[in-house]
Amino acid sequence: MATARKFLVPVDGSKSSRKALYYAIELAGYLNAEITVFHVVDKSGEKELLKSKRMLGENRSLVSSKSIPVEAKLVKGDPGKEIVVEAKKDYNLIVIGSLGHSGLTRMILGSVAENVARKSPIPVTIVR
Repeated sequence: MATARKFLVPVDGSKSSRKALYYAIELAGYLNAEITVFHVVDKSGEKELLKSKRMLGENRSLVSSKSIPVEAKLVKGDPGKEIVVEAKKDYNLIVIGSLGHSGLTRMILGSVAENVARKSPIPVTIVR
């Protein structure tokens, strides 16, 4: 019996995360995998939460339109930490964009993708 393939695809609305999602969609099509689009809200506030829900819904719809099973998850916290925590829950692969909406602060502290790649319990594909 073959095990189900599940990909975790963190999204943040950036061009890079969109490219990673398209890559995951293509790979999932070949491997009959499921995709979980995952977003971490690192800022509190009603406006940010609504914007995040809308972006996550658009990404979920994109995957669904390609006839790939999809789930969407939204959590609050530090993106790098929360992605690694989620990865421990029954995924085979993380597909993440190399650059996100991060600004100078993230450049100084290190990128989310780099942090995830170092700490992930499962393989990580970083899409440029």
